[in-house]
Amino acid sequence: MREGDLFYLVIDYQDRPLAGYTIHFHYDPAPPPVAEEDKTIQKQQLVINVLDAKSGKPVNANLTIDGMVFDKVVEGRGKSSYGYEMDMYRSLKIGCTSEGYMFTTAKVKGSMEPTVTVDLKLTPIAPGEHVVLDDIRFVGNEDKVLRSSEASLLLLLRFMQDNPKVKIEVEGHVNGPTFKNKKEFIDLSTSRARSVYEFLMVNDVEVERISFVGFGNSRMLFPEPKTKEQSEANRRVEIKVLSN
Repeated sequence: MREGDLFYLVIDYQDRPLAGYTIHFHYDPAPPPVAEEDKTIQKQQLVINVLDAKSGKPVNANLTIDGMVFDKVVEGRGKSSYGYEMDMYRSLKIGCTSEGYMFTTAKVKGSMEPTVTVDLKLTPIAPGEHVVLDDIRFVGNEDKVLRSSEASLLLLLRFMQDNPKVKIEVEGHVNGPTFKNKKEFIDLSTSRARSVYEFLMVNDVEVERISFVGFGNSRMLFPEPKTKEQSEANRRVEIKVLSN
C-alpha cells in the first residue's frame, strides 16, 4: 500500500447471504491502459492560473482542490499561478476565491495528458449576484450534509473570510417535479439552507452577515428533469450577495 491508494469495501447483503454479485466500476471517460513499467513513475503536472474575467490580468487568489489527494482538500493561498505534481488520471474540483471577486469552481476530468492547465476567471462582487454551491449534498429527505460536501463548504467559508464586508443569503431548493410546492418541501429546503448557515456560524462568520431562506421546489432549474444529473441540479444550495 502507498499514500493515495483508493480501496473499496464490499459487504455481503444480509438478506441474500453468499448469493453472489457482479460489481461494475464506471469511469467517464474510461482510463487508457498504462504499461506495467510506467505505473510507478508516471506523474501529471497541474497548472492553475487565476485571471480577472474582464481584463485578463493575473489575480492573487486562494484555492481549494478536491480529488488531488485522496480524502483531503488541498488549499493554496495568495498566488495568481499555482503548480502541482499529482498522480495520473485525477478528476478534480477546484474552487477559487479572492478579495473583491465572486468565488468560482471548475471541474476537471481525469486524463493522461502530461500537463493539465486550468484558467479560472473571476468576476467582481456585485449585489444580487447568485452562485450555486456545487456538490453540496444531503442525506435523502434530511438536512444532514454529506462528507463529500466538505470542499464546497470550505470554499464558501474562505469567500466570507476573504471578503469580510460581504453579506449573503443562503437559499435552499429541492427537487419536486409534478408536485405543488407543499409545506414539506419548503421546510426541508429551509432546513438545508440553515445547515449551511450554521456551518458558517460555527466557523466564526458574524451572524449579521448571513441569512437563509427555503424556496422548496418553486425555482427548479429543470421543472421536468429527464436525468439524474438534472434532478441533482434542482436539489441545490445557492448563495445570493446582498451587499458588499
